[in-house]
Amino acid sequence: MKPHVRNYFRHHGLAADDWVRCRVYGTTAVDIHHIEGRGCTLVARKVYDSPSNLIALCRRCHDRAHANKFTKDYLKALI
Repeated sequence: MKPHVRNYFRHHGLAADDWVRCRVYGTTAVDIHHIEGRGCTLVARKVYDSPSNLIALCRRCHDRAHANKFTKDYLKALI
């Protein structure tokens, strides 16, 4: 399990095999997405993988997030 996924699960008290819902649609989440990307100069390594920078998304929403269809402020408001 990747460190950011482990941090997300630990923060929310989830086990590795727990069902996780997409924070946008409520369907099954398949990805834990970084809201602020690694390339953002404002994000320190510690903040990058912190739960405040992570959101569970389904495949459709994850693709939309990478296509900049969701603003970062919108995603942050969902957590």
